[in-house]
Amino acid sequence: EHDDIVFHDRTAVGAAGDSSNLTDTNWRANTGFDWQAREGTNVASDLTFYAVDTDSEVGRSFNLFEDEIDADLYADHEVETGPLFHELRGGADLDWQRLDQHEREPFEAEDEAIGEAHLDETFFAPSLYVQTESWYSDWLSLVLGVRGQWHSQFEAKALPQVGVLVRPLQSLTLRASWGLNERTPNLRDLY
Repeated sequence: EHDDIVFHDRTAVGAAGDSSNLTDTNWRANTGFDWQAREGTNVASDLTFYAVDTDSEVGRSFNLFEDEIDADLYADHEVETGPLFHELRGGADLDWQRLDQHEREPFEAEDEAIGEAHLDETFFAPSLYVQTESWYSDWLSLVLGVRGQWHSQFEAKALPQVGVLVRPLQSLTLRASWGLNERTPNLRDLY
């Protein structure tokens, strides 16, 4: 089991002639475990929490709270089928993000009705994945996998992965792989 907590605080003075402050406070906490359930079967988990609190008087007055939770749980299992050896992995991820911004005084906007603005947005992005690596000999293995990725603001995706590992000599390993990945915008990108 492993745990850590990190705290960082940064205060900056505003632009030329501006004596106002920008304070950025960062929190990070992480915990997890690795467990050998039995011979050939391992279970592991990671949970990380991030928080960034920004308090600004530079340019315009606002408070910004950004929170993120990343949770990971997966299991590995080794199995033999006749002459082949396989390592199977399955897991689940969850990414939760929240962006909460409070303007402390009215700011100029095209729409005068906006006045004092408040932004509070959240999204969830869970995913499930399975992967197998199969050894056909001491010098050849094949990786096949797929990840199902969902998002509370974007459409779901199925992302495949294929890889081949060749070891023609004990001192030389060659790997070729292909896969699809998708990076959805985070809340700071969107807002």
